[in-house]
Amino acid sequence: MSQRKCSKNVIIIIVVVLLAGSTAYYFVNQKIKPTNLKPSLFQTENLNSNLVTRNDWLISFKKQSNWSITNNVPMQMELKQVSGKWKDDIITIQYVAGDKITDKDAKFGDITYWYDQSKGEWMRTGRTDERTGATEPAVVKAIPQFYVAGNMPVFLGTGRWLTYIIPLSYTSFLKFNIIGSGYTQPLTDLVKTISKL
Repeated sequence: MSQRKCSKNVIIIIVVVLLAGSTAYYFVNQKIKPTNLKPSLFQTENLNSNLVTRNDWLISFKKQSNWSITNNVPMQMELKQVSGKWKDDIITIQYVAGDKITDKDAKFGDITYWYDQSKGEWMRTGRTDERTGATEPAVVKAIPQFYVAGNMPVFLGTGRWLTYIIPLSYTSFLKFNIIGSGYTQPLTDLVKTISKL
């Protein structure tokens, strides 16, 4: 009987070791599977829906099928129209960290946006219109052009042909700009699809 008891103990030990080994193997392999890694900092593109996700910026948007991503680095993304009437137009999306953002244009001047904690509202500097010479007050409340999902305000920049600025927080912004033919609707269409992750 003692030999039987010893055999049972050996079997139990072998089973415990196998279970422990397989459990350890499972957890080690789970940690290196892509599904368990920290999300990619760069965009993933679903070719069927044209949905672009930037995990590092915590946003997603939809691009038109005739626009292709031509540059994608941590602080900037570039899209180019590859077919259609306005082929070769370019949209840039720039991530800007800081408590304010400034957009500049040689002809239309500078504009700076920031959140005033004491007033509890977005503010902007006034600007001088080079075409008319009209000067706005030095500092005014910033009025959004429109809002996107999550009640994010969209402010107007000064860069040609069109620039939009979206605050992601009080200390980070996205600046969207379109250049090329002068046709700006694709930028507005893209910005209106922005949503936070």
